[in-house]
Amino acid sequence: MARSTKPARFDAKGFFEGIQVLLDALPSESQKQEINNAITELINFLRDLQNIFQVIPSAEEQAQLGQLLPKLKEFYASVEKVPLIAASVGAGRKSSKRAGGATQAKKERVDAKQVLASLKNLPADEIRSRLEGRTYSKQDLQNLAAELGIKPDSKDSKIGMADKIATAIENQRMRDSLAGRSNREAAGN
Repeated sequence: MARSTKPARFDAKGFFEGIQVLLDALPSESQKQEINNAITELINFLRDLQNIFQVIPSAEEQAQLGQLLPKLKEFYASVEKVPLIAASVGAGRKSSKRAGGATQAKKERVDAKQVLASLKNLPADEIRSRLEGRTYSKQDLQNLAAELGIKPDSKDSKIGMADKIATAIENQRMRDSLAGRSNREAAGN
């Protein structure tokens, strides 16, 4: 089989048509921004999912906790036998409904839903600065975090809690935006 010695002709028309098709397929600036926002939201969602996964106890940890439970029960029973120690750790004490209600009222200083509603439309930096201020205690921030479904970590500083809350609000705002929900619709969910 003999090969042709003529060089292949460059198809300029086909080349330029191909380039035009590629140029027509490029996204607009708003499409690029929308795609970038969606990718950022996906990354944040996966990071949140990873954090949740990391705090789930493993089977080994569950077994260790299961072994400690009988020891704790035994210790508690021995503490109840010594009245002075029992009183200091609250063992054997019958609490009245009134005292329990006072403790609950003291713990819950702020209405978490109301505070979150007032923060949801603020920029993330403003949310952080308000939460880091003197208005809210660490316990208040833990209540806000719990309302958002964030498992509060006692090791978190007040600034760390404020950051987690602001990030969660920002992430929810982004999810609502991507889902095409307005603030009113999102508040109903």
